[in-house]
Amino acid sequence: MWDVVQMPKKQGGLGVGDLMIKNAALLFKWWWRYACEEGAIWRRVVQSLYEEDQNLLPIKKTTSLAGPWRDIKQIAWKESPTSRAFFENISVRVGKGSRVNFWLDKWAHKLTLRELFPMLFTLSSQQQEKISNMGWFEGQLWRWTLTWKRQPSPVEQQQIIELQVFLQQMQPTRDANDQLL
Repeated sequence: MWDVVQMPKKQGGLGVGDLMIKNAALLFKWWWRYACEEGAIWRRVVQSLYEEDQNLLPIKKTTSLAGPWRDIKQIAWKESPTSRAFFENISVRVGKGSRVNFWLDKWAHKLTLRELFPMLFTLSSQQQEKISNMGWFEGQLWRWTLTWKRQPSPVEQQQIIELQVFLQQMQPTRDANDQLL
């Protein structure tokens, strides 16, 4: 019976569609709004109640508080085709870098820097830092400053060189805001 309800009208159904996918899409819209409506009062309330920070997207940690925001977060972090499609099709355009995590957000590639350089992530003493805290502007030129928990091994040193070459192509922009795309 439910199959008939979901089938398109042209095929004799009622054209309701898959409600699970529609629900997930509506919940993901809140993620999108969270990223785009930086000054909205509702966003500041969510940040305060659920201890979110200024990231473009909500942080992955779970909350003990009940309510719709917990459900919105859970739909995204639960492994499903819908959540996978959402995260595979978003990216971050770095402006000042104050809302983008250097290691944990997809801003420089289809993968995070943590996924691209797992050995260096483990070695980094800046695992939770925003891009804006990973260097400074010298005039219009951005200078990266990466710090490590210990002296890198020769293999890690080679990966650091690869990361630095990679980062030369990626620069924050002093006068632009970070954006979710």
